[in-house]
Amino acid sequence: MSAAGAAGARRAAKRRQRKALGFSSAAASPRRIAVQEAREQAHKKLQRIFDEMDLDGNNLLTRDEVREALTKLDVNGEVPSEEDLTYVIRMADRDKTGTIDRGEMNVLGAVWKALQNDKSSIDKCFDSYDQNGSGVLEKDQVTAILTTLNGGMKPAEDEVDWVIEQADVQGNKALDRDELKTAITIWYGYVVHRPRKSLCWCCGAKKVHAASGP
Repeated sequence: MSAAGAAGARRAAKRRQRKALGFSSAAASPRRIAVQEAREQAHKKLQRIFDEMDLDGNNLLTRDEVREALTKLDVNGEVPSEEDLTYVIRMADRDKTGTIDRGEMNVLGAVWKALQNDKSSIDKCFDSYDQNGSGVLEKDQVTAILTTLNGGMKPAEDEVDWVIEQADVQGNKALDRDELKTAITIWYGYVVHRPRKSLCWCCGAKKVHAASGP
């Protein structure tokens, strides 16, 4: 094959990869492809844990099974408190059945990770952006937060929409204080990013954000 032919084959392969990941050839970028791949890996891990916990095969996790799942997700293998367990189930259980189905597993993982973050810092973050005192953050405010978390690089609109959709338990297309905790965790847990210096969103100090995942 000629050099030109080989280059054409490589471009065609990249277009097929982008299409498989849900991006148009015009909109795709290496960063966005990496984001999608990271989400897929995180999703597979959570689904694997779901299958391990769902011993009766009914595609639902009971409270006891959720407790075991969260213990597996905890970096130190610690069992969640009853209070934390109740909170995580309440935030992730969108159909209010008292159980977690397969489709709710991604939110469950994100909410649990949010509880392991610095809650006071997230509260300060919420207050600093909720300047009108409405008790919720609209899309433009969420975008501003994610831009700061992303080292000043504004995230793509579909990424902001995806984060809000995943964290918005109430379905009002805005985020309250608890939902912001989940949204921030989703952003760090599902988006691949290299360690970098950026402004700390709670105090404005320089801070290094390391890559992380569920």
